[in-house]
Amino acid sequence: MVLSAQYASAGFYDWCAARMAAARLSERTLLAAVIVVTGALSTVLANDVVVFAMTPMLCRGLLARGSDPRPFLLAHAAAANAGSAATPDRQTRRTS
Repeated sequence: MVLSAQYASAGFYDWCAARMAAARLSERTLLAAVIVVTGALSTVLANDVVVFAMTPMLCRGLLARGSDPRPFLLAHAAAANAGSAATPDRQTRRTS
């Protein structure tokens, strides 16, 4: 969580969201990019911070390019949830 907060303070999430929104990709490809990037970041970092830090910049970028942000935000939230669930949990290893 501390590492995620440091990334947020440094503007890493804003940078990621701005790069995705500014990319010259089709709507479908951009949606896939949002899913992959959000899921990957949520696998290794705290998904709450990933969602809260990236959402405003992602919305601004999507609105600037004339895209409806709603499907992207749903995908963003779902990918963060899936990425968080995919995080390896060292506590649940069986020792039998």
